[in-house]
Amino acid sequence: MKRIIKNKEYEENKKKELEFEEVTSKFIAEERIKMEGRICNSYDKIFDDEVKEIRMYKQFLSDYEYNNKFKIDNAEVEDDIEIISKL
Repeated sequence: MKRIIKNKEYEENKKKELEFEEVTSKFIAEERIKMEGRICNSYDKIFDDEVKEIRMYKQFLSDYEYNNKFKIDNAEVEDDIEIISKL
């Protein structure tokens, strides 16, 4: 009689363990998917932010070049140095 009760308890415990393993594995899989989504979203946001910064920098450069007409080129400076050094 005790053996039958112990076998039933053992089987019930095994069922509970299997159910627990199933539930935890499902939970872990769902959390892993959520985390991967968050990571992908954060990478997308980082990429988008960098693209915005590059666009802003290019816009700044084009505005600066347009507004600063008296910009000195290195080639012109070198020519001026040669002329001055000959004097």
